[in-house]
Amino acid sequence: PSIIQQIARLLMHSQQPVKNHVYLTKDPPKIRKAIAIGIHGLFPAALLRTVIGQPTGTSIRFANHAAAAIHRWATTHGYSCEIEKVALEGEGKIAERVDNLWKLLLNWIDHVRSADVIIVACHSQGVPVALMLVAKLIEFGVVTTSRVGVCAMGKCSQISLLAIAS
Repeated sequence: PSIIQQIARLLMHSQQPVKNHVYLTKDPPKIRKAIAIGIHGLFPAALLRTVIGQPTGTSIRFANHAAAAIHRWATTHGYSCEIEKVALEGEGKIAERVDNLWKLLLNWIDHVRSADVIIVACHSQGVPVALMLVAKLIEFGVVTTSRVGVCAMGKCSQISLLAIAS
């Protein structure tokens, strides 16, 4: 804020509403059921795979890491929870992958509905795909009271997170 804005705030301090601040809760909610969803990045064409090698960031690997993080958090807070791992795999462009992975995710819809926490771990091209899937889950009312977290890794992560937030 400018100097004038700061002086105005100081003089009219009583008229300003109290701002909400981020804080760490003293009593975090207990997680009974959680779901860890892994979505891989771009898999290059088969011809390129022979040259550059097989992809290393697979969906099951991301799902395992997310499940391990949930498990560590639960044990540090003194309880255990049921964790379901889902690895969504499919090739193609972003829109094609969203459609294909949505069909796969429908097989897990009961687990998603009953989960207290949903963690989506994704990489590279999987970031916009994951955020579009989360948006669909919210739009169709599958996710209502669950807490949703997205661990997005890659260069396009910031752009995708900004796009979904607006």
